[in-house]
Amino acid sequence: MAIFEAARATIAFERLAGADDVVKVSVVGVGMRSHAGVAASAFRALAQRGINIRAITTSEIKFSC
Repeated sequence: MAIFEAARATIAFERLAGADDVVKVSVVGVGMRSHAGVAASAFRALAQRGINIRAITTSEIKFSC
């Protein structure tokens, strides 16, 4: 975060917030096109463990959360 603070005038942001308890999980595979429910199974497994998903991105062959 120190790098962003040093570039604050150039980047022109108002506030910077960070967290050290957040991770990104990505599942990638061309087979996801033909196998419905892969993302649903992953989200269900995360939910069963009490893991809060803060954001989701998707494409034809991957999802990240």
